[in-house]
Amino acid sequence: MITVRDCLELEELRDAELVAGHSGLEHPVRIAHVIDEPDVALWTAPDVVVLTTGHNQPGTERFWREMIPALAGQRVAALFVALGRYIDAIPDEARAMADAHALPLITLPWSLPFVTVTQAIHRLIVEDNRDTWAKVSELQIRVTEAAIRAESVDHLLLTFSELLDRPVQLATRGTRSDPPAYGVTLGSPELRSWQLVIGPPALTSPEQIVARQMAGVLAVYLLQQKLARQTEFEIRSAMLDRVVQGQWRDDAIQRQRIRFLGFHADRPHQLLLLALPDVLRLDPDITQRYDEARDWLLQVIDTEDRLMSVTAQGLVLLVGGGMARQAPLTYRLAPFFERFPQTTGLVSGPLMLSDIPPIHQTMVKMLPLLQPGRLHSLHEALFPALIAELPEDLMRTFVDATWGRIRDPVLFDTLKSYVLSSGRRGEAAKQLGVHRNTIANRIEQIEALLGRVLDGPFLTQLDLAYRWMLTRTG
Repeated sequence: MITVRDCLELEELRDAELVAGHSGLEHPVRIAHVIDEPDVALWTAPDVVVLTTGHNQPGTERFWREMIPALAGQRVAALFVALGRYIDAIPDEARAMADAHALPLITLPWSLPFVTVTQAIHRLIVEDNRDTWAKVSELQIRVTEAAIRAESVDHLLLTFSELLDRPVQLATRGTRSDPPAYGVTLGSPELRSWQLVIGPPALTSPEQIVARQMAGVLAVYLLQQKLARQTEFEIRSAMLDRVVQGQWRDDAIQRQRIRFLGFHADRPHQLLLLALPDVLRLDPDITQRYDEARDWLLQVIDTEDRLMSVTAQGLVLLVGGGMARQAPLTYRLAPFFERFPQTTGLVSGPLMLSDIPPIHQTMVKMLPLLQPGRLHSLHEALFPALIAELPEDLMRTFVDATWGRIRDPVLFDTLKSYVLSSGRRGEAAKQLGVHRNTIANRIEQIEALLGRVLDGPFLTQLDLAYRWMLTRTG
C-alpha cells in the first residue's frame, strides 16, 4: 500500500510543502477526498488523504484546535490545505498540534487544482494495487500447491512461513506473543479454538487475505487428519464404554477385538477418571473444550495400550501394563492439570476387566467430593468413598426434608455458603458479596422453612447431606 511519503514524491505535487507531522509520513493512503464541510472529521475515514480549501470554515484557532485531534482520531492519512482565498497561512499552534498527533499537514498553492492532486494519487493507488494483486494471486496458487505437497502440519507451516517471509505457527486462541502477532482463526467450528499465528512485521491488507486463505487450507488439512484419528478413537471409545458398563463379554471374539487394540484381557489395568468443571452438554463451546482436553490427555499418556471415552462426567481412560514402563502417572499428568487446573482426577489400582464396572460407579460418585487440580488415588480417598456409599433411602429422605425445602436459589446458595464455612457468617457474607446483616436475615428465613435452628450439630448433618448430594449429580 502506498504512503503519504509516496504521494509527496509525485510530480504533480512538486509544489506541495510538508509543514508539520513529519512522523506520519508512513501512514497508508487508501483514497484522496475533497472535504469543505464545517465538520470535516465527520465526513472522513481511516487512511484517507483529506483536501480542503477552508471554505465554510471559521479559520480560527478553535477550528484548528478541534479539527486536528478529530482527524487524528479518525486515523486520517494526511491533511492537504490549499492556501490563498480562505486560509492565508497555517498558524504555529496548528503545526504544533499536527506534530503532536503525527498528522502530516501539507500546504498546496491555490493555483494547483484539487482534481490534479486526487487524480495523481488515485493513479498511484491503482498502479500499486495492480502489482499487489498480481503477487497475491501468485501466493494463493502456491498456498494451494503447498497443501497438496505437504507431508505433515509442520511441513505445511514451514512452507507458509517461507511464502510470507515471517514466522508462522499454529496456536490456541488467546495465545499472546511478544511482539504481538497476527492471528487468523481456523474457520471450521471444530477447529475454532485454534488459530494461525503470523509473526511480525505487520501484514499488509493483501497479505492478510493470503493469511486467511492459509488458515482455510490448514483447516481442511487438519480436518482430514482429524477424521482418521477420530475413527480410531471411536472404535477404542466404544470398547471402553462396553467395559465400564459391564457389557464386555469374556469370549473369544471380544478377547480378539481388545487384543487388536493393544490390550490383554488377562492382565490388570488402571482406570482413570478426569472430571472437567463443566458437564458435557450440546454446547459447541463445551464440546470443543472436551475435545481439547482429550487431545492433551492423548499426548501426555501416549502408550499404545490405552482406551479413552468421553462421558457426561468427563474423560475415562483405561491404561494397560504399558504405563508401568513409563514415568509415574502423576508426573505424566502434571502438564494436563496445568492446562486444565479445575479438573479433578481419580485413578484406581490394578483391576481385572470384570472388576471395572462396580469400581467405575463408585469412582464417579466420589469425583465431586475431591479437590480439583490434582490426581487422587482411589485407595487413599477413604472419606469420599464412605460418603458415596451412604444408604440411598436414608440420605434421600434427609435431603428432601432439609435441602429439598430450600427452593429459592438465593436462599439455597446462602445455606450452602453458611454450611461450607462452618457457620461463620462473616465468611459466608464475603463469599456471597453481601453484608452480614443480609446473611442474618436470610438465615432467619431458612430456619423458618426448616423449622430448626442452624446450630453446630445440624450444620454438620447438612454438610454431610450436601456432600452426599454431590455424589448424585449428573
